[in-house]
Amino acid sequence: MSRLKLLVTLIGLAALLAACAPIPPAATPQAAATVPATTSAAQAATGTVQLDTQGLPYSWNATAAGATPYDASQPPGPVGLPAHTAVTFGVAEPQDRQPGDPIMRIVPVTEYEALWDAAGNPYVSMMITSIYSWTVALQSPPPTAGLPALPPEDITGVNDLAVQIGRPASDAESAAKNGVRFVGRWAQDANPVTAESSLYYTFQGFTNDGRNLVTFFYPVTTPKLPKQAELSPAEMDKFNSDPQAYIEAQAETLNGLAATDFEPDLTTLDKLVGSLQIVGTPATGLTGVVWEWLGTSWYELSGGVYTLKTNPVADPTLYQVVYNTDGTLSVKADCNNAAGEYTSEGGVTGSVRVEMGPTTLAMCAEGSRSQELINSLMAAQDFRVQPGGAELQLNMPAGGPVLVFRNSGPAAE
Repeated sequence: MSRLKLLVTLIGLAALLAACAPIPPAATPQAAATVPATTSAAQAATGTVQLDTQGLPYSWNATAAGATPYDASQPPGPVGLPAHTAVTFGVAEPQDRQPGDPIMRIVPVTEYEALWDAAGNPYVSMMITSIYSWTVALQSPPPTAGLPALPPEDITGVNDLAVQIGRPASDAESAAKNGVRFVGRWAQDANPVTAESSLYYTFQGFTNDGRNLVTFFYPVTTPKLPKQAELSPAEMDKFNSDPQAYIEAQAETLNGLAATDFEPDLTTLDKLVGSLQIVGTPATGLTGVVWEWLGTSWYELSGGVYTLKTNPVADPTLYQVVYNTDGTLSVKADCNNAAGEYTSEGGVTGSVRVEMGPTTLAMCAEGSRSQELINSLMAAQDFRVQPGGAELQLNMPAGGPVLVFRNSGPAAE
């Protein structure tokens, strides 16, 4: 195997391992229910999607894209998408789009995973797990290759370059407040990064309710890169002697550039992503749902080894939490009821603070966890709505326990 082929293979393995990385802590004491059906992403076509292209030279059009079956028969690899919303730029229909043209997709997570899992291929589920991991926390120091991205229809090869990793700013109305953005290149062979390289501003994230994966690719370039014709024989010899080291050095240079050194300006593209609005998408994934408490999980250290522990709730229907859109909180805690107020930041993941108000003080049956739930709600500092929207995790401070809830259906308005 040549050094170039070996490099691409190693990068592909690194991406696969990253996709398998667990998201701490994510223990579920009891299986979460499937999210009750509501308006699907495929129905979020023109009229329900709003976008501000920030003056870029493209008109945009949102259409309901039909499902395409899982197909592993054609190189470079398997493809397949459920019905979803495709936002094209400069063309009216997704089928009119040329390879490399800008594209945004809003893809229902549960249906996407099911399509590939049914074919015996866990790749999409693994990649969504990895994208969610990046959504929750950026790695430090950041890698320069191997970042997760979907769908395969919009990329070719492996991610051999990833720079300018960060988060786009969003506003209170954004439908996808959480995700990761980077400038990436996908290749089937290692090559120097030049002005002719196909670089893409890439966003991978989730709608605030966790139901949909949001992906966005937009071609970018920078005059700071050399042209292919300008590379001297000595420079090519340097590349051929150690392609990985050469590309890493180029990544360091690109990471040192300002957002304004790229065309279009990366900040402009950040604002485009942050402007996405979808009618019916909540401002935060906490709201609009009756969350039933499944139990608590934590890690226990013994003999230098961490062991996962869980304490499931016997009857989750007795313990329910509703975060109302007006900032109030309604709690059913076994034989008691409570009300309070909360503040939160973020979409599918973020911070939350609760102040409990009036609470009934009935004596519930022996073994009740009424007070435990109320105390934990007040102590929680962070939340994570899992991809698909079926599960909520509330994290206690200082690496404390995690409360796990299932989505039991929409809350009454």
